[in-house]
Amino acid sequence: MNKNKITIESLVASDAFQKYCLAPDPADIQYWENWLTNNKQDQAIFYQAKELVNTLSFQITDDEIKNEYHSLQSKLNHQSTSYETITESTNTLPSNVKKLHHRFFIARLAGVFLILAIAGLGWQMWNTTPLQIVSTNFGKTKTIQLQDGSEIMLNANTSLRFAEDWQNKVSREVWLEGEAFFNVAPSKQQNFIVHTEKGKVEVLGTEFNVMQRKDDLEVTLVKGKVQLKLPNQTKINMQPNDQVRITNQTIDQTQIDVKTVTDWKDNKMIFKNASIKSIIRRVENNFGWKVELKNQEVLKRKINASIPENNPKLLLEALSAIYDLKIKKISEQHYVIE
Repeated sequence: MNKNKITIESLVASDAFQKYCLAPDPADIQYWENWLTNNKQDQAIFYQAKELVNTLSFQITDDEIKNEYHSLQSKLNHQSTSYETITESTNTLPSNVKKLHHRFFIARLAGVFLILAIAGLGWQMWNTTPLQIVSTNFGKTKTIQLQDGSEIMLNANTSLRFAEDWQNKVSREVWLEGEAFFNVAPSKQQNFIVHTEKGKVEVLGTEFNVMQRKDDLEVTLVKGKVQLKLPNQTKINMQPNDQVRITNQTIDQTQIDVKTVTDWKDNKMIFKNASIKSIIRRVENNFGWKVELKNQEVLKRKINASIPENNPKLLLEALSAIYDLKIKKISEQHYVIE
């Protein structure tokens, strides 16, 4: 591929890019982060291609997995392992076929534009409107105000993309990776759409929290009404205090205390009957820490606590005191719980 002519189609057709989107390892993440740094002019194309890969990954059946796996595996095993060309793959396929079945399906697609027409995605993925990107580092938050008056607070380790100009647009659209709280300004002319890898949230004016981390999508409604639309055309209407969680295409809708979700806005971490597994996941997502557990049974235990958001070490110390656990410090951001 000619690197000077990066297109959405060429990225989606890349085995290496597909693996980064659907089942990345640390080497993949490092490579594509460096690629983004060195190709800032192609950031909008990169993120649109990533959205497309994850959307197409929903259009798959188990029969297609079985039919495509062996032939594609043979093809990939004979490809070059160089990362110098982004259309080539650098990683050997893992034994877990199910985990990477989306890659195998997407890799056989002959034309992305034809697929878009068939799938009827309706995302205007090829919109060339310049996108503005706002992001936060681990342990940091940021509040921004959009051109329509909507206010968005980004949690740590989050990025948000949106058009610089919504004039003459049918909708106000943003693309989220991470977690953010939205206070959307009412508009009778334009609805507001939050795109994530697992689905999109459509509103006219309301307050809600969206978290997209790895394979999980979590939408929590504080005020107003929203509709969550999934790539498989499922529509979920939400009422205040509703939370919809999607993990590996499993959908769970419950009523919750929204303060346990929006606590981060007030620089707190509030846990009510929360599993240690979810607590560790939050520390890793928001602060970039690595926390290992020697005893996996501990993950099932529950905790009620309120901890300053900017002090994950204090949270680990609380876990240690409550459950008589030993915490071993490997480095400033690496801990082992025994």
